[in-house]
Amino acid sequence: MNTIKQKILNQINTGTVTMRPRWQFIVQSILLVIGVFIISLTCIYVFSLVAFILVMTDVLYTPTFGVRGVLPFLLSLPWILLSLGLVFVIVLEFLVRQFSFAYQRPLLYSVLGIVFLMSVGSYAVVWTTLHDQINKTNAPFIGTMYKGYSTRPPRDLYIGTVADITPIQFTLDDKRRGMVIIMRSNHHQSVGDVIMVFGQRNQNGGIIAKDIRPITTEQNRIIPPQLQAPAHSQIQQ
Repeated sequence: MNTIKQKILNQINTGTVTMRPRWQFIVQSILLVIGVFIISLTCIYVFSLVAFILVMTDVLYTPTFGVRGVLPFLLSLPWILLSLGLVFVIVLEFLVRQFSFAYQRPLLYSVLGIVFLMSVGSYAVVWTTLHDQINKTNAPFIGTMYKGYSTRPPRDLYIGTVADITPIQFTLDDKRRGMVIIMRSNHHQSVGDVIMVFGQRNQNGGIIAKDIRPITTEQNRIIPPQLQAPAHSQIQQ
C-alpha cells in the first residue's frame, strides 16, 4: 500500500498526475445525471412510439396466425425507429457505466436493468393519449412522420366487420382499406362479426382467405382501450 501511495505522490510531484478541484467532479456528475435523464426520456419516447405504431397498424394481431404471421410482422416493424432506439440504449448504457454502482457489477445487470425500465416506461406512455394526440396534429414534420408510420396496415392482414355474405364469398368492411371481397366458401361468419382475415389478393382484386379468426377480448387486454379493434365478444353483447 505504501509503495502505491509513494508512486502516486511521485507522479503528482513530477506533474505526471495533476490534482483536479472538487467542483469539476461535481459539475461532471451533474452533467452525467442530466445526460442519463435526457437519454432515458428519449429512449422511452422512441420505444413507446414503436409500440404505438404496432398497435395503430394492427401489427400486434399478426402473431395470432402463427408461423404464417411471422413474415408480415417482421416486414411491418419500424426498423429505423428500432435501430435509433438501440443506439440510444447503447449510449445510455455507456453513461450509466460511469456510476460506481454500475461499473462495479457485471455488464449484464445494467443492461437488463435498462431494458426493464425502458420497457415499463414505454408501455406506460402508450397507455396515455400522448402519441394519439400527436398523431392527430398537422405539425409540419412530426405529424407527417406519425401518419406515415401509423397508416401502413400489415401485409395480408385484413380486420373489419362482415357486411354481406354470399355462398362463395363475403364482404368485409376493413377499417383501413374499405370494402374488400373475401373469397371463401366454407366460412362460418355472420353479418356484423368483427374478424381478422389472413389472405392474399388475387387478379380480380378479391382476397383469397387462408385463415379467419375473431378478435377476442383476451387479445385486446394488452392494448390501450382507445386503440383497440372491437372484439367479437364485445360486438355480440
